[in-house]
Amino acid sequence: MIFLKFRFVLYIFIVIALFNTCNYSKTSYDKNQIDLDHILKKGRLVAITDNNTLNYFFYKGRPYGFQLELLENYANFLGVELEIVTNNSIRESFSMLDAGYCDILALNLNSNSDREKNFYFTAPIYYSRKVLIQRVNTIKLNSFKKLAYNKVYVTRGSDAFNTLSNVSDSIWGFVNIEESDLKSEALVKMVSSKQIDFAIVDESIAVAASQYFQNIDISFVIEDYKPLSWSVRHESPELLYSLNMWIESFKKTRRYSVLYDKYFADRKYLSMVYINKSNVIKGNSISKYDDIIKEQSIELDWDWRIVASLMYKESRFDHTAVSYRGAFGVMQMMPETAKRFGLDSSCTPQQQIKAGIKYLILLNKYFSKTITNKDERIKFVLASYNIGIGHILDAQKIAEKLDYNPLIWDQNVAICLMKKSEPAIYNDPDIKFGYAKGRQTFEYVADVMKLYSHYRNVLD
Repeated sequence: MIFLKFRFVLYIFIVIALFNTCNYSKTSYDKNQIDLDHILKKGRLVAITDNNTLNYFFYKGRPYGFQLELLENYANFLGVELEIVTNNSIRESFSMLDAGYCDILALNLNSNSDREKNFYFTAPIYYSRKVLIQRVNTIKLNSFKKLAYNKVYVTRGSDAFNTLSNVSDSIWGFVNIEESDLKSEALVKMVSSKQIDFAIVDESIAVAASQYFQNIDISFVIEDYKPLSWSVRHESPELLYSLNMWIESFKKTRRYSVLYDKYFADRKYLSMVYINKSNVIKGNSISKYDDIIKEQSIELDWDWRIVASLMYKESRFDHTAVSYRGAFGVMQMMPETAKRFGLDSSCTPQQQIKAGIKYLILLNKYFSKTITNKDERIKFVLASYNIGIGHILDAQKIAEKLDYNPLIWDQNVAICLMKKSEPAIYNDPDIKFGYAKGRQTFEYVADVMKLYSHYRNVLD
């Protein structure tokens, strides 16, 4: 009930802000205009986070992460789409925020006087402390004095540098601090593989990594618990106000407790992710079928990651999958369609992929006659793959009748396709393919394109 009241109060606040806003342009703006009202008008929240097995990662083709799921909840609260941008450089991320390329930094950030000169920090998302990563079965460092004259690695731009500098000043001995462009997980791996001896990372990252790198010791606490927050520009006070109210309220909900326990307390979950580390995208691959997808996508002239997104949506890369309607294989082709391409349920996954992409090529060739914009055409092809080209042609006819643009998917043909569940529409003599559950296809296209945006974040 408290959360609902809060949503109502914030809604009133947002409406007032919208009416008070002026000089807004849909085509151009500077960072001084990027605040909550601008986010609501464009219908999209852009957030930067980092790619690691805590904040944002993929497991068996699906995006996960504590920061990701928090951002999704906040975007849903505002009623806007979420766009994730990944950057593992803290300094670059702050520069991108300052330049107006994103709205929020959703990183594990400590506030300090230097950062606060240019940026606001939200109420704490959670609390964490910094620990020393060292190997077991070696001479163990367990005091600040023993750090003297050792080389200790930290991620460039992280607060660990200032922490170690203060330690160095307080003990009789110089600590050799080495800033690295590598992210925290990479530093943990280097300690484990004996490439370096010591590193400092957030305990939350260390606990997760220790499930996989079992020869590391994380018991030496370098810095006690500090609040970790998100950050916004000084030019976004309304966004800060909204975030702070939402964070304070959301942290009291069961949903937050479940998320926190999942990523910080559920050792079984963390162990599952790390033990199956080959299934976690870390910039190398999406699936075991990547090579053939890349090869076959050349003729289609699509980014191969779109095809991979379609495949995940269809079957989660399971070549044995069979739907209740009889669609089968990694591409989930219907038997009558598969037969046209010489495919049956006994074919190999590679043959299934080739046949599915041939079908996509056929659909793409058909729509290329009328839809010259490639990005738009991709959505029409995806929709046709899901529901059949006949229903999409019907939706284009409906668009012409109702004065929508028949060559634009979002807010046009997609809306008309959803109208095919209305008797007055599907009984029209000009509508050849009758009733259709258009909303399912609308969501299908949106899901594939959203997954594609995630794949672009973590894989070149």
